[in-house]
Amino acid sequence: MSEIDIKQEFLDEATELLDDCEEIYAKLADDLHSIKCIDHLFRNLHTVKGSAGVVGFMELSKFVHRVEDLVNIYRENGSLTEQSRTVLLGCNDSIASWVEELKDDFDYSPDAENIGQHLKILEDKLNLSASKHIQKQEEISGFGFFEDMDDTSSKLPKVLVVDDEASILSIMETYLMDEPIEVFTATSAKEGLEIFRTNSIDVIVSDLSMPEITGLEFVKQVRKEDEKVEVIFLSAHADRSSLEDFIKLRTFAFVDKSNAHYEIVTAVNNALKSKKVSDALTLMTKLNFDIHLDFNLLRTNKDQVRAKQIEERLDINLGKVSRLCSIINDPELVIKSDLKEIA
Repeated sequence: MSEIDIKQEFLDEATELLDDCEEIYAKLADDLHSIKCIDHLFRNLHTVKGSAGVVGFMELSKFVHRVEDLVNIYRENGSLTEQSRTVLLGCNDSIASWVEELKDDFDYSPDAENIGQHLKILEDKLNLSASKHIQKQEEISGFGFFEDMDDTSSKLPKVLVVDDEASILSIMETYLMDEPIEVFTATSAKEGLEIFRTNSIDVIVSDLSMPEITGLEFVKQVRKEDEKVEVIFLSAHADRSSLEDFIKLRTFAFVDKSNAHYEIVTAVNNALKSKKVSDALTLMTKLNFDIHLDFNLLRTNKDQVRAKQIEERLDINLGKVSRLCSIINDPELVIKSDLKEIA
């Protein structure tokens, strides 16, 4: 996909997201305390901001970032005011008009005075600032706020994206940033191996054509160390001659770079489900073996105290198997489950 095509794709997607934002503002007119709507609004703006920066519309990205920061304050506070809703809706219209102009002229930018006026309206009328927001969070949360965030992040599924093009990595991060996953990136196979060896990676998304070590060689090395990690190959040129290698490496999916947005998100989510189901089945096999041994011990054990201990362990393991069965049968639940906690 050419740079022009990438920019046009972003502008089309931005238009859809901003139209969605307009509908959210309309819903907020009826309920200014709708956390779901405010959070949805924030995520849309976050996506537009990130993608604008990735494709090179830096002034647009900076402006959206300022709006996003203010929305985030209301997101943390749990509600908007009617005045703030009206001002933010006006800003949304300005961003949408900006995007429309960019469709005809990639170099278009409103004059500095116009941008400054909008930002002044945001800061003066809403009477909020990022510094106040940060101060409030520190007063409420203290160090525990950051500890909780780290703890939550550590439980998320982990996806490693490897590509020698930094711009592609940024795009992939943007595509995946709204998913409940932790994303790692590497600009070479060597760096990817280092990250893979120091983190419990669930899914690898790797470019095929990379200097020094190709994507195929990278995954071959990974497979020597981990048979269970799911692999998705990413390439601008599908190399069907490598089909035999893909099969041997048990590749989960192959995504063309020129058509990556929806496909990569879908492929990653499906790969994560597959990995979790596989892990759950492995754990279930181990538990069933332990249950089998305990049943045999229970039949032959004449010590009542010991027998009671075995029965308690059996009840616990049978409960774990029951939970695993429920998880495996629910594709959505399997992603959210913590198998380490069950084990």
